[in-house]
Amino acid sequence: MSDFFRARTGAAKKRKTSTPSGRLSHSIFTKPKGWKTTIIKAFSTEDREERYSKPTKASKGKDIPHMRVHCGLKFSDGSPCNAFRDMQVESGYGNFWKHLLTHFDNKEDDLMAAYVDATLKAASKGGCAMDHAEAASFGAKENAMYDWIDLMVMENLPLSAVESKRFRRFSRYSDETVFGHKMIRDTMFHLKALTQGEVVKAVKKAPLCDIIHDGWTCDRTHFFGLICSFNKTRTVIEDGKKVVKEEVETVLLSVAPITRLADDSANVEEASSFTAQVHCDYIQELFEELGIDFDKWVFCQTADNCSTNLKLAKDLGIPHVGCMSHKFNLDVKDMIKNEAALKDMLGNIHTVITAARSSIRNMAVIRNLTAVGLAVPSEPRWSGEFNMIFNYGLVWDSFRRASIDHECTDDFTDNLCMSQTHFQTVQKKSLMLKELNDVTKPMQRRHCNLLNCANPPKLLEEKIADKKANNETEHPLYECTFERNRTMLHGPLATHVDFESAVVKVQKGEEATLLYGEKAAIKSALKTAVALRGFGTEVDTDDEVEEATTTTGSPGLYKQALKAEAKRMAHREGPTSKYINLDFVLGSAAEVERLWSLAKYVLINQRKSMTPTLFECLMYLKYNRGYWNKAMVAEAYRRAREQQSDARFAKWSAQAEEELQAAVAALGALALTGGE
Repeated sequence: MSDFFRARTGAAKKRKTSTPSGRLSHSIFTKPKGWKTTIIKAFSTEDREERYSKPTKASKGKDIPHMRVHCGLKFSDGSPCNAFRDMQVESGYGNFWKHLLTHFDNKEDDLMAAYVDATLKAASKGGCAMDHAEAASFGAKENAMYDWIDLMVMENLPLSAVESKRFRRFSRYSDETVFGHKMIRDTMFHLKALTQGEVVKAVKKAPLCDIIHDGWTCDRTHFFGLICSFNKTRTVIEDGKKVVKEEVETVLLSVAPITRLADDSANVEEASSFTAQVHCDYIQELFEELGIDFDKWVFCQTADNCSTNLKLAKDLGIPHVGCMSHKFNLDVKDMIKNEAALKDMLGNIHTVITAARSSIRNMAVIRNLTAVGLAVPSEPRWSGEFNMIFNYGLVWDSFRRASIDHECTDDFTDNLCMSQTHFQTVQKKSLMLKELNDVTKPMQRRHCNLLNCANPPKLLEEKIADKKANNETEHPLYECTFERNRTMLHGPLATHVDFESAVVKVQKGEEATLLYGEKAAIKSALKTAVALRGFGTEVDTDDEVEEATTTTGSPGLYKQALKAEAKRMAHREGPTSKYINLDFVLGSAAEVERLWSLAKYVLINQRKSMTPTLFECLMYLKYNRGYWNKAMVAEAYRRAREQQSDARFAKWSAQAEEELQAAVAALGALALTGGE
């Protein structure tokens, strides 16, 4: 069971609740005084008011009104339970769902997860889900520790906040359940170890995976983030049927700092580059420590197209899938470089904004005219150019008034172009870059596979050709000179052309068109090859089992692509395919880039003294939030208490030993001198 909740009413007896998907609710109560029944079963939320019957009297001659609650749960064969239970009418509660929300510290998503656990057991073992609900109880300290850790990890709060009196005033827990930051820290370390076990257990159930990695340097510490993507099978109950859903799952394996040199004899300057061999050794040692066979389990890697990553893939012996977002970034930069008018305009805008930002007097004048921020592009991503020209279009009129009516610096006034024609050209180019920026959004979605990352640049190129063929001179893309070069599957940066082409064909459901070289590149993904490695590949062909996949979204410009994607997913080859589902092969390194965005909120300036070990622990628990629950926190808290108890005992034993040795030495000295 994923979570448990404690009642706050009466004598605060521990009671267990769980909730179904679609906001179904059921509960198991310890029998309170005055209640006739001990079990109240579930009904759907939309029917909760209509399924109450009129109040009835108790059978023993006492005028105690009751309500009959209908059980809406279903058995494994799809038939409804249709059981009724009497519930005493309490003053002020005419709605059972509101009663649960009022009396229990529950979270709807956790309740749904708890219901799914019980429903899955009912589906496999038969009977009603209520019969498989498991009870568990935790003390006040375990409940408090779970809430504190969840708050610290998910809200990026410092551990010392738990010791703040002002902060504790907002807590519903008493002072007896407030811990020191050292206890919370030790519990987090043990919780990370337990969570790692659950993550590895889930990872080993998948036949193959794709690793996504990238580096990030902060305060002279180089962190290496390693995320793995794999297919995770979930069984849920939908409309009384057992539905098997295979969805892409990403988990964080490591975000540890790399401090080891590539070679003991290497100097500091050479080691500061962190060569591919350093990363290769680290990845292999990590998988060996986790007990995962790297050669059998890792299918490929998705990363940026730098030389280090290409060499790393070669050393690891796996194919390299280049990040499509990075390739698209390079293609757009080439377009800007080759288009002289656009390049000169962006250079002029960059000069004006730099002059405005570098002068206190200029900024004081501009701040009185507009509140729009002034953005300058960054080197790694081309989207900075779009943000710069877009914001420039918003503040151009304010710049013009500041230059005319106020005494701004000469470098700002001389470089600012104040003609209306210039402003209209800026707006037109801004719309063109906005069209290009819309292409990057679908490529940076969660779990975007290689096929869905390769399609947007192709659609953009087709749209540009269509506008030019129809002579739509007013359209922003009419004068666009963008060309797919690196974003093509057979582009110059593609180091494993057959592999990428084969993966796209399998993801598209067109494996019948695979060439000989493409078949050889993905032979490890054959179901027969997977079965030989010890992974089950049986497909349930029962009519009640439906294999569902998730269709990802897309901007409004690509509704046609959405329809094509939905049609492809509806007609893709399922159980008849010779290959396993390859949707876990991602086409962008946005997952690990998103990890570093989270890291910037954790490692803020006030927390720069945080140790790398604690930083890794926080990031690991934050990213893998779905793999730890209250039961694991309770176990981690028990281990932390034992660890601190052993440390105190060891310290006391050392002090006692020192005192004993001092006493023996003193007695020996007295014996030599003849003293008493």
